[in-house]
Amino acid sequence: MQTNPSLRYLMAIALLITGIAACEKKQLETIGVPAITGVSKYLLHVGDTLVITGSGFSAKPADNQVAISTSALSVTQASANQLSAVVQTGTQSGQLTISLPGGRSAVWDSTIQIIGATQPYITSITPSIAWNGDTVIIRGGNFGVPGTTNDVVISGITCTLYNATDSLLRVILPDNAHSGALTVTTNGVTSPAVNFTVEKINPLQDGRLYFVAASSGYGTTFTQIYRGADSAFAFPYGTVAYSNTTANEFTLPYGEVQQGYGVEPLPGDAQGNAYYLYNLTNQFGQASTEYQVVKLSFNGGSITHTVLQDKDWGSDNTYLSAGFPYTVTIPVAPDYLTIDGNTMYEHIGVTNTWYTADLTAATPTFVQQNGVLNDSTGFGLQFTPNYLFYDLGGSNNYYSLSLITQVRYQHRGSDTTTKAVPIPAGESVLLNLSSPGHGDNVLIFTETSDATPNVKIYKFNPSGPTLQLLYGPGNWIDAPQPGYLLNTTGFLWAGSHIYYTANGHSPKDVNNNATYSGLYVINDDGSSPTPRNVYPRLEPATLINALGSFPLFAGKQ
Repeated sequence: MQTNPSLRYLMAIALLITGIAACEKKQLETIGVPAITGVSKYLLHVGDTLVITGSGFSAKPADNQVAISTSALSVTQASANQLSAVVQTGTQSGQLTISLPGGRSAVWDSTIQIIGATQPYITSITPSIAWNGDTVIIRGGNFGVPGTTNDVVISGITCTLYNATDSLLRVILPDNAHSGALTVTTNGVTSPAVNFTVEKINPLQDGRLYFVAASSGYGTTFTQIYRGADSAFAFPYGTVAYSNTTANEFTLPYGEVQQGYGVEPLPGDAQGNAYYLYNLTNQFGQASTEYQVVKLSFNGGSITHTVLQDKDWGSDNTYLSAGFPYTVTIPVAPDYLTIDGNTMYEHIGVTNTWYTADLTAATPTFVQQNGVLNDSTGFGLQFTPNYLFYDLGGSNNYYSLSLITQVRYQHRGSDTTTKAVPIPAGESVLLNLSSPGHGDNVLIFTETSDATPNVKIYKFNPSGPTLQLLYGPGNWIDAPQPGYLLNTTGFLWAGSHIYYTANGHSPKDVNNNATYSGLYVINDDGSSPTPRNVYPRLEPATLINALGSFPLFAGKQ
């Protein structure tokens, strides 16, 4: 049968249209692009199954090409939103990728770690953020027993490990630890690194901190003033780099800086300048009878020295014999500086003689004042808006801590009756401190007479008047003092914080002596659960015969 030519023509057109439509449909067909939104774990052993969540996967396992680094994984289960893949022998740590035939690959941002049979690994760290001195618990596997076979290192600093199992380590973060990569090395094999955050105190929260570091020994005696860095991270062990130093600031650090075991701060005026006494030496390097009062002005990284008083006080002495196994000779010379706003008080010997000077004057003049206190042997003078506080003893505390018998106070108005702070029995006074902005409150530091002495910090206000215990052996790790010499010194009250130096946290040398001192801070209301480190090390690593006492000062930025 013959087909009508017109019909054949119509059928050809229909076939042509169908072909074109089919081509257009094929051209519009989309190719699936996979995306990864999560993985079940980051640490894997050979044979482990990795579960991957996302989108755009193929429901056919063989169509999904899963790899870590350059090693393919065996996909065992697949759906559009989830894949299960098994780690194969020889797989190395690296990035996770997924691709579909003819499609683009998806890459997971974080590295997937493949753990060897004996390689230690970390699964969690508790807490996730910690402070220097805190205990950190590391969980994982392949750790060594005994604990000495493990080294826990954060940013190159080795932590103190005190407990270990094959799956758990307990370490203490040292004072110089800082944020960075944390690893565990067991028998020479190192785990994959885990980033860890170490919290740090802002050293500038109460002003720029300055401190004095000194040495005392034959041929090595010198003292230097240092300007604290902007961050604790700038003070790593062994490479102390200070922005300002002045060599031989004091030639005799014990005589000119340290007024007793408490180690008073460098006194400051209302403008943020600091002051100190300087005893000049004679031609033989010994103390002379000439003293200077020196002003320190801070300007950024520089310190300007101005001598306000330079006087030879002569060879007069005061002789004390009562209560001493031998006669004590005390020079009639300056031994203490204190400041009330912009008025300096300079104490002379063991007498009730003072010199005062207006520090706002271009050239301050020192004027003798007699009878400033009601007691002739009062010293350690501190000022509050309405009261004078001072230590009382047979002489000043330049000679013996046991000579401080009381802290007394008197009103600055018409009622000048002397009253005593009720110091508990069995405790001797180290020092007392006042601070601007704290009203008539003072801090009083004592030491117990126990077999193992303890330092305590009290707050006192005459309106009470009772002592409020802020810190002691019950809530302060640095309260116990293990030896004859205090390992906690150099107190400073600035803002709402108490700063002090301590060497009890440093590693021990072969003779079990502390090797350096750090600067610490606690809240002035007794609320600190533990001291926080400000600077991990104060004295230079090269300092010989370093003293464990650091007069402090909070000054201008």
